[in-house]
Amino acid sequence: MTSAAKHKSRKTGRPVAQTVQTLDRRIEQKQVVITALALGVHLLLCLVAFDPKLHTGGDNTAYLLLAESLLRLGDGYSLNMNPGLPSPQTLYPFGFPLLLTLPMLIFGKSVIAFKALSSLFSLGSVLLFSLLIRRLVTPLIWCALLFTLALNPIMVEYSHWVLTESPFLFFSLLAIYFLIRSEEKPGRVGVFFWSAVVTVAFTCLIRSAGITLVAAAISYFLFNRKWLRLALLTAGLCLLLIPWNVRNRMVQAEQEVSYGGVVFMKNPYSPHLGMIDAGGLLERMRNNSKIYFLNQCARGLFVTPAVPKPGGPVKTAAAVITLLTLAGLMIRVARRRGIVEFYVLATLGLALIWPEVWSDIRFIMPVVPFFLFYIAEFSVAVAAKASLNDNLAQKIAVVVVGIFATGSLLTQLPAVQSNLRLLSRYAAGDQYAGYSANIRQFFESADWVRDNTAEDA
Repeated sequence: MTSAAKHKSRKTGRPVAQTVQTLDRRIEQKQVVITALALGVHLLLCLVAFDPKLHTGGDNTAYLLLAESLLRLGDGYSLNMNPGLPSPQTLYPFGFPLLLTLPMLIFGKSVIAFKALSSLFSLGSVLLFSLLIRRLVTPLIWCALLFTLALNPIMVEYSHWVLTESPFLFFSLLAIYFLIRSEEKPGRVGVFFWSAVVTVAFTCLIRSAGITLVAAAISYFLFNRKWLRLALLTAGLCLLLIPWNVRNRMVQAEQEVSYGGVVFMKNPYSPHLGMIDAGGLLERMRNNSKIYFLNQCARGLFVTPAVPKPGGPVKTAAAVITLLTLAGLMIRVARRRGIVEFYVLATLGLALIWPEVWSDIRFIMPVVPFFLFYIAEFSVAVAAKASLNDNLAQKIAVVVVGIFATGSLLTQLPAVQSNLRLLSRYAAGDQYAGYSANIRQFFESADWVRDNTAEDA
């Protein structure tokens, strides 16, 4: 036994190994209670950070109008944001608008109801992460990772946006969970496998970036030479996804560019600039590497300024998170190529070729939970390399993850305090609380026009 293994706990006098094993047993016995507590923590943060007003960015309005089109007979899946007839929609898949139809049918055009749907998917994502990660790590590390994700600021932020982030994260985690469960019985293609096929397809129909999940699943079965499952997965995905693509080709205008084509434009907002060439693509990948690995990765775990100072603490934090995550990822890839590893690599790869005008934490948010997992993996591996025993290595990993949990919570507190004041004003009857003066004036003008003109004007 090494000297580290003989180290005694100051409080109990018991060996470290015995202390960790006792904690593991207690955690296993209380898994349901611990998961419920983590969900409660996440729900509390979502409530105190809840923003009742509709975001003015535009995409959420498009999703709501598309949901209305699904409930309205005659126009098909179409968008009607401009004067004239509705135009068939091909860029936004119908998955998220379809989900929005349920609260729309029950609560009408309630912004609170639409936002609550995102909050429910955020809670569901924490639960799925719990179910998924406990199959990959020890109980003690599972507990630390679960509460750190429950405190994650970017998940809390998007839990009240009428955007695809929360549902996409939920269904991508659900698909990975089904795939992992299906692999626990490798000789049988059963309900978990087919559930995974359907969920992977639906994830693509929430956001086109779900193609990374398709690539990950195909790569996993290909590299592991599971030919039957590869064939069944491919056939199932073709059956479920080709009709949507055929429909888009049939209704697409002659000059309209597909979503894949838009990605390879020099600038999607300036189509006249044309498509990007090989040199431009390499330059984009270099710039996106800086955006994500020296900025956005920090946003994945901490609340940071929208435009951080070059070379400041945000850049340092992002660089540390990137190095720890990539090191942990490479360790996992060297040991075993699981579906999670293929998915993270595919997502990061897509982020690097994404148009820079769109580059944002939104596009790597689906893999942020796994950043925490890989940071824990790296911590355990370094401890093992230092000849520390497994139990002490677990404690070191928990401390490292705990540092990120603490940072996640502390950096949210100022925004929470400000938001509570906003919620107080909203509850007092100020329906435009939190909007800038010009946006407030716009809404008030629109209200006046609605109240003082005929409906058919």
